[in-house]
Amino acid sequence: MARAVSGREAEVRGGWRRGSPTRSQLTSLIDQLALPQDWTVEDLFACLVTVRGRPIVRLPLPEDAPVGLCGLWLARSEDDVVLHRPSPDPMMERHVLAHEAAHMLLDHGRDSTPQELAGLLVDWTFGGRLDSVVSQVRTARGASTTGAYSRRDEYEAELLATMIMTRASQDGTLRRDRELRLL
Repeated sequence: MARAVSGREAEVRGGWRRGSPTRSQLTSLIDQLALPQDWTVEDLFACLVTVRGRPIVRLPLPEDAPVGLCGLWLARSEDDVVLHRPSPDPMMERHVLAHEAAHMLLDHGRDSTPQELAGLLVDWTFGGRLDSVVSQVRTARGASTTGAYSRRDEYEAELLATMIMTRASQDGTLRRDRELRLL
């Protein structure tokens, strides 16, 4: 059963989910975020809240999270939850969060029902281990045991996250170049 998609989400995606998005479609998604130059993670999520039209809760992954798990996005009925592993490297943490944001923008994992994911979270919250819950989330999303999404979804999310990060560094470089020319 597919998750309900808001009118704004359908408008943002422009109905192109049937196949892999093109580079121009990914660029269009980034443009719709309207990120400021030298954006912060807070800026990214504020823009994402505007685009998605719903709140987003960010929480650190618990210490017992599987080693390979860097981030996890769960779409609940009224909001989104992003769990992420805090990193001493701010660029790594920023990229992980951009990757989870990309999953949201691309509407990945929409084959899971809210009841399935809510049940998994309740199991974890009340004594379940996160690694078994993550395995169940993978199953609920119809993915392989090696990733929380299909390989195509992971590729698309990684590509979009990299494009978001590249745009940020290019914007910052261009701005610095303009400032240096003034000197």
